[in-house]
Amino acid sequence: MCPDTRSDEKAPSRRNPALDEKGGAGRGASSPPSDVKVWDFPTRVVHWAVVILVGVAWATSEGEGEHVLTSVHVDAGIAILVLVIFRLMWGVIGSKHSRFGDFVRSWAVVRTYAVRLFSFNPPRYLGHNPLGGWMVLTLLAFLAVSVVSGLAMSKDGYVGPFAHGPLAPLGYAHEGLTTALLALAGVHVFGVLAHFFLSGENLVRAMFSGIKTNTMSAPDVAGGYVGSWRAALALAGAMAITWWWIR
Repeated sequence: MCPDTRSDEKAPSRRNPALDEKGGAGRGASSPPSDVKVWDFPTRVVHWAVVILVGVAWATSEGEGEHVLTSVHVDAGIAILVLVIFRLMWGVIGSKHSRFGDFVRSWAVVRTYAVRLFSFNPPRYLGHNPLGGWMVLTLLAFLAVSVVSGLAMSKDGYVGPFAHGPLAPLGYAHEGLTTALLALAGVHVFGVLAHFFLSGENLVRAMFSGIKTNTMSAPDVAGGYVGSWRAALALAGAMAITWWWIR
């Protein structure tokens, strides 16, 4: 049973004019720091599960001819695909800061954020910042394509479920796609570290606890977490879609 993801957060009674409309704080925003529940349980579990599964897939990637290693590698990939599909669903029906509408912003906003970031004056966001939001989408895309390309391979006795269909040509790109994915993961880690040194905000700790320190009067904490039934529905849907696709 999924734990209840409903929130006990309280919305501030008035909007701070120093806060921009997308949740980033301007220079004039100030309020007593407080701990705020931002990342819900499903978002955190998916994040760290993907990290572990990518590590397992990488560690078993050289298991050509070894049935057990190949099986583990394939199973890890399929599990990643389930989680990617779940995350896509959760980006629509999940909690406020897990939804794509909360953190996928226009390139103009991304450019402005990047300029301020490299000027050592980045605006604060309770959810993903504009650069982080697009990194989420990029990583999800590369995770999905990398897994699908692996399932399209036919090599050393393994014949993937997509090896003889229209997706078969992707199998030849599997190694290149996974290398690009690992490079993106490295960029992501670098970005998290850079964000910490530039802003002092520990995103790794926040992704474990779900809690971030709110240093601004942020009305967008309202909305809170959603019921765990949505997570159960999304997980069941993701598993069903994956089974139907690869059967």
